[in-house]
Amino acid sequence: MITNKADILAPGGDEEAVRAAILAGADAVYLGLSKFNARMKAANISEESLPSLVHLAHSRGVKIYVTLNTLITTGEVKEFLALVRVCQKAGVDALIVQDLGALYLLQKLYPELRPHASTQTTSHNSGQIEFLKRLGVRQVNLCREMSLSEIRELTEAADRMGIKTEVFVHGAYCISFSGQCLMSSFIGGQSANRGLCAQPCRRLYYLRPGKRGGAYRLSLKDNSAFKKAASLLEAGVRSFKIEGRLKNFFYVYQTVRAWREQMDRISAGLDPNEDDPRLHEVFNRGFSAGYLESRIGRKMFVTSPLDQSLPLVGEVKGYLADQRLLELTEPAELPRGAKINIYSPDNRFICTAVVENKQTANAFKILPEHRMRDKIVKGHLVCLLRDSEKIANLQAELRQMKECERLPLWVKLEGREGQRLRASFSSGQKIVLAESSLPLQKAAKNPLTQEAAFSAFSRLGGTAFELKGVDCSSLADSLFLPVSELNALRRKAISQLEKELWPDSGEKLPPPLPPAGAESVKTRLVILVSEPDEAAIFSSLLTSPVLLEINSAEDFQKAAPYLANHQNILPFFPAILFEREFQRLAKILDAAICSKVVVNNSGLGLLATEKGIRWVAGPALNCTNPYTARALREKGGAEGVFLSLELNLEQLKEASRVGFDLETWLTILGPILLMTTRQCLLRDTAACGKEVCDEHCLGSCHQYAVWYDERNMPFYVYKRPGAYTQIFNNAILLAPEAILHQLRGRISYFVLDMRNFPFYHLSREEKRMILDYLIAILDKGTSKNSQKRQDQHWQAVKRILSPTTSGHLKRGL
Repeated sequence: MITNKADILAPGGDEEAVRAAILAGADAVYLGLSKFNARMKAANISEESLPSLVHLAHSRGVKIYVTLNTLITTGEVKEFLALVRVCQKAGVDALIVQDLGALYLLQKLYPELRPHASTQTTSHNSGQIEFLKRLGVRQVNLCREMSLSEIRELTEAADRMGIKTEVFVHGAYCISFSGQCLMSSFIGGQSANRGLCAQPCRRLYYLRPGKRGGAYRLSLKDNSAFKKAASLLEAGVRSFKIEGRLKNFFYVYQTVRAWREQMDRISAGLDPNEDDPRLHEVFNRGFSAGYLESRIGRKMFVTSPLDQSLPLVGEVKGYLADQRLLELTEPAELPRGAKINIYSPDNRFICTAVVENKQTANAFKILPEHRMRDKIVKGHLVCLLRDSEKIANLQAELRQMKECERLPLWVKLEGREGQRLRASFSSGQKIVLAESSLPLQKAAKNPLTQEAAFSAFSRLGGTAFELKGVDCSSLADSLFLPVSELNALRRKAISQLEKELWPDSGEKLPPPLPPAGAESVKTRLVILVSEPDEAAIFSSLLTSPVLLEINSAEDFQKAAPYLANHQNILPFFPAILFEREFQRLAKILDAAICSKVVVNNSGLGLLATEKGIRWVAGPALNCTNPYTARALREKGGAEGVFLSLELNLEQLKEASRVGFDLETWLTILGPILLMTTRQCLLRDTAACGKEVCDEHCLGSCHQYAVWYDERNMPFYVYKRPGAYTQIFNNAILLAPEAILHQLRGRISYFVLDMRNFPFYHLSREEKRMILDYLIAILDKGTSKNSQKRQDQHWQAVKRILSPTTSGHLKRGL
């Protein structure tokens, strides 16, 4: 019999979903507010509604976690802390956080609010868990890409540190490692790190331009660990998280109810269910447990983008909006009153509609509900909605719950003519006393009766209270007090009661930063290359560091002679290092061949510090504010940080205010990495024949392909030995000259990414020419003749790199 326990952590994308999760038996509910949450496209919860929802949850033994899990910019820090204050006052049980700077600030200013680490922290090795522990984290959501054995091993390590692990057990998979995806951000300016992902991974991609050979090459089925629940409990996982803040209350109820019964069966010593029909009756793309089962392969991908819970009725032939007449390509059985959902072929929701009557075998008059997301056009897909009676019954239960949501308030009045009215306001165990400013008078008319008092004191909109009764037994008869005085008394008492129930620690300000423009550094150029021999050549030409990409322990061993002979060659390590590879690199670092490294994984950085190796935090650590830099410095020992590629010029200026003990690095030229995935994306083009990835794929596979989206925009898909599959943008990042001038003196190192790729391979002469050009730009004493030469160089550089983009340097977060 399994004795381990785990919470069911349910999504609450709106108030109804929160209530549905509580009703279904969730142990905790996670929800987002108006800002800084990774599902900004959900309805979310208003700050005003939060206290009453917390009260409802706590009255039923359920915890409430608030997601503040996006990256924050320097200018947003005070606003972020104000929202933390709202959460503290409301009595939430935990905050779920991504931004390392936010974790740093919480530890400094709100140490009692020990946060949870979001999936956006990309946590997958023991070093990262240790780093997060140093930032005060008590629970960590592990990467969705981990196998059951990897989860077990990491959970054991976390237990030794006193950290709980959390695993997604149901809902949508991201194709990219969470927190490492810039695809939506660079394609359309909607950053996943800001909760605005436009889900480009759910679209069609083509192997050739002209929309030929299209498939859903990035769209995964949904995660379902239902039959693995007992194994996850045995592994020691303490929180089972269900994805779905963009889903409705019925989805939440059905999913949580199925999981509640599964967990109760296991606790009772019964065999767990293999499946549950309720999981198939709500939105899903089909299910897979491929990551948990170490079966990463083609069966994890969808063949159709449609919701698999809805029967497909047919395809739209035409729609007359003025007549609300929907015509299908084939005859269909749709009775009067039936509800249908209409989707675009790429699964964009258009509307829900009710069938009013049947006109012909394939034509129906419909009544769309609410506002349509788009026009109904030929080719749209029509699906039949089921369970309308179940949904109606559930809605009725949720309405009853809402009536119990607000805190009961009782008022007792006492006083006589000539005295001030005294009132006690009580809720729960708290009582506050208040007095009127004017004395009670003999009533000529409109005496202060119980009904009049109830009317005046029940005006509690915008508060968490509901008036249950007014006791006037100690109030003399036939007395009068102006309504304005009663209102003032009510407002004063409620304000005092709120302070008693939800103590406010007051506004807390972040630690001061160096004044803007106070720091001035000598900005130098750094080059990043992928071949050791090339690193050696540039090392002899430059006095500044040369970065050498290292993707694996094997890469490091091959580079060892070069690193030993060239002290200014710094290894550049990857972001994704599962425990096995992490431990291999740990042993290799013991040799201390190099004195300084660039790492994209906080765990490896912490390890470097422990071994006496200086390190710089790479771009994958998402530094968007100086407090992230301070966290990496003070908790991990970093001596430099790459600033995020998602920041604009002004945001970069603010983020660079890190203090004199930290270097700032910024990539200004090179390919833009959009995502990294543990999946094989090149199986179709490589024709390797493998159904699943095996242990040889990571170390030996070397494949490349060009994909095209529906705009015929190319994307480069590349798998190298020792590295996971990556997708790169078609345009090369090139910072405008004006921006470089404005950042000179603020940024320690401008980085030129000149690694060799099939889609980006500069000759050594071209690399030298670009270096010369940028060195000239950084030369403060530019003459007219040198300016002319620079302009010529600029045009030549643009031709070499074309197409180019300034990325987010003008747009920002």
